[in-house]
Amino acid sequence: MWTMAAALWSLALASNPGAERVGVFHSPSVVVAYYRSELWLRQVRQRREALEEAKRAGDRRKAAELDRWGRDAQKLAHRQLAGKAPIDNIWQELQPFLPEVAARAGASRVVLEPPPGTEAVDVTEHLLDALQADASTRRIAVDLRRKDERRGSRRGKD
Repeated sequence: MWTMAAALWSLALASNPGAERVGVFHSPSVVVAYYRSELWLRQVRQRREALEEAKRAGDRRKAAELDRWGRDAQKLAHRQLAGKAPIDNIWQELQPFLPEVAARAGASRVVLEPPPGTEAVDVTEHLLDALQADASTRRIAVDLRRKDERRGSRRGKD
């Protein structure tokens, strides 16, 4: 009985034309695009330059810290791609792009998870545009989404 009521309520919410439209995205696609973007490469270059500077200055502690950052960042990227770590760092970097991405998609905002009673609109392609994803990155993103959809993964529905 409750299941039927919940199903009817969900259907009513989904068909509510007055529901707020929010942008959602396929996380693995955005993770790949981010780590292949100029935004990320700029951070890596800055850290690499700081590492070289620390080595030249003989600052072993600073050099070790920067080297550890690189290893930790690589591990985090792999965990994020697998859906085993939050994408907080990427989400933070995306903030300046989100108002335009939402506007282009006809959404009021972009969210990590759609709140109940909202209509979700996929903004993945718009985020890939914002990250200036090249053709190779876009092919990877499409492949990741297809794999998720074949597996029936929740990640494929983000």
